Amino acid sequence: ASAHAPRTPWPNPAVARSANSAGTAPARQGAGRWPGSRDKLARLTPQLLDRYQGRAVGFDVGFAEPDRSSGIDVLERLAQRDLKDDRGYVATLDRLRPELDFDARFAEAIRGKPVILGFGFTYEAQEIGALPPPLFRAEDIGSGIIPIQPAVGYTAAIAELTQAAAGSGHVDPFFDADNVVRRVPMVELYRNAYYPALSMAIARVVLEAKRVTPHFDSDNRLD
Repeated sequence: ASAHAPRTPWPNPAVARSANSAGTAPARQGAGRWPGSRDKLARLTPQLLDRYQGRAVGFDVGFAEPDRSSGIDVLERLAQRDLKDDRGYVATLDRLRPELDFDARFAEAIRGKPVILGFGFTYEAQEIGALPPPLFRAEDIGSGIIPIQPAVGYTAAIAELTQAAAGSGHVDPFFDADNVVRRVPMVELYRNAYYPALSMAIARVVLEAKRVTPHFDSDNRLD
């Protein structure tokens, strides 16, 4: 990335053979706020993988904040205040809590599955969500040179989802001089560690690659 290139998340196609997790505009009508509540995604993901036989599903969507759209926060406050002495209410809430925790339901749906999440790096010092393990570190490439400007911060999925996913990749675009996006850096650098693009993270899962090793020419530049 160059110094003037803003790090703004940019949509990459989701990969699930011929299925796309973004869907189409008509299909999204009536689904509410995009990308919809995570209980819907928990139901969608098995469909893409099982019914449509997807090899992998990539979400170019940020899941940086908990999904509280079930109303569980209001119900919890009632259990702690106005209805704390109502044993029936408290017991019912205890029984329904797993069903109302949409993040946990989505995490369970993707755990152990070939599902890859997206995240974005920034030039602002912020750490939102949880990054996945890096692809490799600066010390792993010795004197090799990967010419890319280090990021300062990131916005990633909440830890519960990052840990459940098979992998994660950045969705940062590269803006050419005419401000047109024609490519995405295959790796980004953050705190001396390199992280893959979403497309590479998906390919790694599909190919069952245990590791990715960059190769350099005699001038220590990427081959």
